[in-house]
Amino acid sequence: MSIGVALTSTLVPSGVQVQASGTVPLQNYFTVDSGGDQGKKMPLYDGTIEKYNGFYYVAGTGTTGNLYKSKDMVHWEGHTRFISTDPATLPPFAPNDLTFPRYGASDFLFHNGVMFYGFNSSNLIHGNPATMSTDHPDFRHSFWDKQYDRGIDLQFFIAPNGDQLYLRKLNPGESDPNVGGAALGRPGVWLWNVKSFFNELGNPDRGLGKELLFTSPGYWSNLNHFNFEGPELYYRNGQYYLLYASNQMDPRSGLYDTGIAQSDDYNTFNNSKNLPNKLLGRNIERLLLKYTPILPTAEFGSQTYTFTYDKPGDGWQNIDFDTASWKTGNGGFGYPIYTVAPARVPSIYTTWGSSDTPENLWTRRTFTLTSVPDTVVLRHRLEGYGKLYINGQEVVSQQGIQPGYAMVEVPKGILKTGTNVIAATMSRTGPQVLADYHLDFGLYDTKGEPVEADIVGPSQPNIIEGPNGFETWITYKAFWDGVNGQGKDRVYFWGDEMVVDGPTSSTSSGVHFDASAPSFEDRFNNESSLKNYMHVPADTRIHEGVLSINSRQGQKQMLLKEGALSNYYLESNIRFDDSKGLAGVTVWYRNDANQIQLQIDRERRKYVITTILNGQASTQEAELPYTYQFLHEDPRAADFGEQFHTLKVYKNGSKLFAELDHYKLNNDLPVMENALLNKPGKVGLVCQNSVCSIDNVSLTSGWSESGNQINNWSSPWTLTGQGLTSSAAGPSLNVKGDALSEYEFSANVSTDTLPATGKAGIIVEYIDENNYVAAFTNFETRQFELYKVVNGQSELIQSASTARDTIYGHNNYDPANYNLNCGGTATPACDIGQREYMYKLRAPAEVSRANILWTAGEFKYLKTTFLLPNVTSSNFGFDSWNKDTGPGLLLDLHTMATVRRASTRPPHSIRT
Repeated sequence: MSIGVALTSTLVPSGVQVQASGTVPLQNYFTVDSGGDQGKKMPLYDGTIEKYNGFYYVAGTGTTGNLYKSKDMVHWEGHTRFISTDPATLPPFAPNDLTFPRYGASDFLFHNGVMFYGFNSSNLIHGNPATMSTDHPDFRHSFWDKQYDRGIDLQFFIAPNGDQLYLRKLNPGESDPNVGGAALGRPGVWLWNVKSFFNELGNPDRGLGKELLFTSPGYWSNLNHFNFEGPELYYRNGQYYLLYASNQMDPRSGLYDTGIAQSDDYNTFNNSKNLPNKLLGRNIERLLLKYTPILPTAEFGSQTYTFTYDKPGDGWQNIDFDTASWKTGNGGFGYPIYTVAPARVPSIYTTWGSSDTPENLWTRRTFTLTSVPDTVVLRHRLEGYGKLYINGQEVVSQQGIQPGYAMVEVPKGILKTGTNVIAATMSRTGPQVLADYHLDFGLYDTKGEPVEADIVGPSQPNIIEGPNGFETWITYKAFWDGVNGQGKDRVYFWGDEMVVDGPTSSTSSGVHFDASAPSFEDRFNNESSLKNYMHVPADTRIHEGVLSINSRQGQKQMLLKEGALSNYYLESNIRFDDSKGLAGVTVWYRNDANQIQLQIDRERRKYVITTILNGQASTQEAELPYTYQFLHEDPRAADFGEQFHTLKVYKNGSKLFAELDHYKLNNDLPVMENALLNKPGKVGLVCQNSVCSIDNVSLTSGWSESGNQINNWSSPWTLTGQGLTSSAAGPSLNVKGDALSEYEFSANVSTDTLPATGKAGIIVEYIDENNYVAAFTNFETRQFELYKVVNGQSELIQSASTARDTIYGHNNYDPANYNLNCGGTATPACDIGQREYMYKLRAPAEVSRANILWTAGEFKYLKTTFLLPNVTSSNFGFDSWNKDTGPGLLLDLHTMATVRRASTRPPHSIRT
């Protein structure tokens, strides 16, 4: 079969992706699968990830100089110590920095024959990449007498044109790195274009710094604290994405999330490039869309508790206990009320837990059920020493720290129709005095959805490509049910917008597959690997897990026996053992007289493409990126020797793209375009005039394309910078691809308007135009429909509603509406004035309902207090509109609290 897109309505699929796919459910949490830590949660959080020669490596805060490795980004081995924490081995200035031996908040990068590892605050070590997978990686302190830099959260990055970029957070107490002087007084993301990643602070080769983003009150990302950190720069298809973490980082404050800015040039980032939505945010809002509250927690407003500080009599946790002598007041309870001033713990309404408050607290909340839901989840944060009961039965025992909420399924048979009670006691008396105490709980009907972990604080992101070359992943730190760790989720692109399928837990609803393996991979563990190839040269051997081709005299190649492909991703790791010659891959092979090879010329620093057609050879070549080196020139790496370099080739029909290590060849444009490449061909390995070592070869059938790079589809649709556009009316079928038994296929499909009739979707299995399976959006029925067509006759297999909940954010902050010197007073000059918010929808849509969670209470950082609107106002509700009468749905923030009325037509934006 082949795979394609089928449409019966005008559309623009702006990106199409397909590849072989596994069906392993996503294990979000990083756990260890072998070695001394087998079965344990990896201690990593706020870490970094890098792939080198077929292995993924992670390290960071919590691993204290140890690293873990994985072949597939699913199963992790470890740990292995790569740098010592022994004070006797640390630089003389290290004792002045308590964060130094943690080696945390870090970034790994293989670059020009060196493995760089930067960490707080900010320091640098470097290692010999050849030792990474051994029991004793060789890493060294890059600076002995001084720090590498100031600030925290650094990143090393290679731009498509070869620029070497260094980023980090600038702390508010730092002066301008270029001119010095007084402290800037604001945290932000700064960037330097450097000649070497060894260039330390003050080195003239580092160049001038540039501020890209900085803290700006009024955005969601700066509500409760003076913070802006964790920069992660990523590039894809002509767009730069700058990820960051913001708000106060303590999970108790609940607002530390990941945002994103986007630009077509890394030099043009500024706050206006911030996108309105959080890229990765806590999951409580998503859960509230799925679950129905029975008893809300105090996270979004105070809740009524019955409580006492005096020890009650026996049975205080039972339904019929007399609480006439108890107090009634607002909860939750806790201390301190600020994590780090002025960031408030939003669920504390009664102070308890300080040394001048009672030692013990008993609380109760009663509620009535007319029927008992199938699945009920208890949401709680109990920090201290105590227990929680439901209808007299113990459900939770808490002993110590719990910085985030936790979700616990209520055992069957505990709840009943009629009156129920949740009772909890908390004490400051325990094995140790805690810095924080807290008590708050709630109860929710899951409405048939799974019981998910509470996830808060997803931040400090890293972006990495998956093992099959097509998937993109984000790793991040977070708290799952109050326990910190490192997680990962899939990244997708809707047009050129980055979207994360997360944060998730192992029980999150929906379909979430783990990282997919390549269609084929060879790690050359033994001589049996040679059976995978044809035309194997006589003197080729496998030694210590590496393929060695001796081709000092002329050229030798060996071809994979795998079938011929039109579209694929091929990865090969090559090493020039003689420090000369050429090595690379055969990218298209029909026979000896018709083939194309792409090789890297070690001595001349060029990539060379040799095309043989009908026995006639021609060659094209180009310089490698201007900053690329096979061996680093810095004397600190002089003894490292030749290393493996990763050559990646993407073949999409007639277009060939290539990368070498982290460098895009030809500035991310095709290195070759040839119509002959549309025909399927075999792939292979090539070595010329050298002894070449080759390791960890992988191949995945598929393609990834967008915009003008889309090609080789069966029907002549219009191609623009936005993708493919079908005819305006009538059926139109378009297919592409190699035969596959398993695959993943995603396409961004858009219509100019939301049509009343017609269908648009994808072909999921194709034999010919009279025999295929298709998944459509039916615009008339508002249903997703799965059809099969057999001998020209169609039959509906299954359907589902197109309605879904989507969380949107806003970023149209007007600084004139916030006077931060007014202290939140209500005089006209100090009126916050922010009455309109624009919510930009990703595509034409019909909005049937809007739920709004309001920011309420005191926000000292903004020097204001947000008041809930007047829900009795006659203006309560959205104004209906359509494309002919207005730009959006208007909502008066001073008089609105929730939305009751639906729009009548699909808006492109909602203005509130």
